[in-house]
Amino acid sequence: MAKRKAPTTPTPDEPLPPAETPAPVASPDTADQAGAVPILSLKGRKVWRDWFTDLAKQSRTSKAGLIDRLTAEHAERIGFRPPPER
Repeated sequence: MAKRKAPTTPTPDEPLPPAETPAPVASPDTADQAGAVPILSLKGRKVWRDWFTDLAKQSRTSKAGLIDRLTAEHAERIGFRPPPER
């Protein structure tokens, strides 16, 4: 069995490979005109994404709208304060 090579560390002159480039971080500078900033990003398998898309369509809303509604309903169910006005 062959030994694995240790990953090399890029020199200061070399850019990081695309897979190692850090994701952008939400900041006030990334706010859109309404002042909205990124809040959530999900990764999952394609079958889960397709299921979630179908659930949103069945609910006659967008995926963001579905998350908004379901989190507000969950907060109310557990006695948590309601979400702020949109």
